[in-house]
Amino acid sequence: MILLNEITNNINKMLGTKCWETWNVIVGALHLHFGKAVMSRSVRSDPYYVGQYDVLIWCQWRLDDGDISLCSWDCSHEVINQIATCLVGDTLTSIKIIPPFGDAEFIFSSGKTLKVFCNEVQGDDNSFNWSFGLINEAYYIGINGKLESGKRLGILSGEPVEPPLITSDSNTLPVSINKFSYNKIDSACFEDFRKEFNLLIGQCCHTVSNNEFSLRLDFGGTIKRTCTRKEHEEIDRDIQEEGEYDILIWCTWRLQDSNDAICSSNCPDEVCEAGIKRLLDQKVISVEIFPPACDATVTFSSGLVLKIFCNYTKDSETETNWFFRNVWKLYCVSHTQELEKAKINWNIIE
Repeated sequence: MILLNEITNNINKMLGTKCWETWNVIVGALHLHFGKAVMSRSVRSDPYYVGQYDVLIWCQWRLDDGDISLCSWDCSHEVINQIATCLVGDTLTSIKIIPPFGDAEFIFSSGKTLKVFCNEVQGDDNSFNWSFGLINEAYYIGINGKLESGKRLGILSGEPVEPPLITSDSNTLPVSINKFSYNKIDSACFEDFRKEFNLLIGQCCHTVSNNEFSLRLDFGGTIKRTCTRKEHEEIDRDIQEEGEYDILIWCTWRLQDSNDAICSSNCPDEVCEAGIKRLLDQKVISVEIFPPACDATVTFSSGLVLKIFCNYTKDSETETNWFFRNVWKLYCVSHTQELEKAKINWNIIE
């Protein structure tokens, strides 16, 4: 479990500093530099400048700007390096560390929020979700919120200096985001979604299934119904047996109790299958949906909690984060931040 006091006391030293460089390291990982600059030789033969303070994120993250989501881990290298530079010159005003596993929110003076979701729940002692550096010290948030500290590698002796002017590489120049090119979730549809999602409270989970692409949970009674569809100019009628309610998740998720992260979308299938079976016959006692991206939390009577983190944004290849269905309605949270509502043309078989 995360040592909240220890991490908060140290990371809050970064407050009031400006971000002067962002960089997509590899496969979605994001590196941010703050404060003054110090010389390092950690990954290159020649010395180079790094932030007096830095944050390196290897787990899932998403950058929000008020009521829109700008980009995430799952965007391309080019998109991340272009959009994340909007943080350059922005002052870090607040940092929230969320127990017990070290999820975090970095809030900037412009209103932008960098959200970190710890989906690495298995691994060896060297595995970690994200880290931050404070001059010569480094702190690592590992599996199940384990906090480790050590010497920050490669930092050379010498006084911190003002950060270099970033002018040579167009990918590192601050950019102005055209917020009008992004969708916003319709507030009326969101409230309707919240109301329908609350109908899960009191329902028992009776079916779970998982594969490398998605997680599905069925709740309530079991019903049979027919679905009429048109494929290749032919009309088919399928009989389907499903729950009165179901959740289908393509985006990042984590199943946890009060002390341990049990499994996540990042785990092997066999680990996920063993973990999600613990939800069978468990009653939902509370649900929450959080704007702007429709992240969600489902809490069960056993104390288990399912966290849904919408990591697919406008420039992601995957088009759907998750959806919720009841008997007659379907709500789909898309990658373009549109909340799509549809009626289901299924006939229930008595």
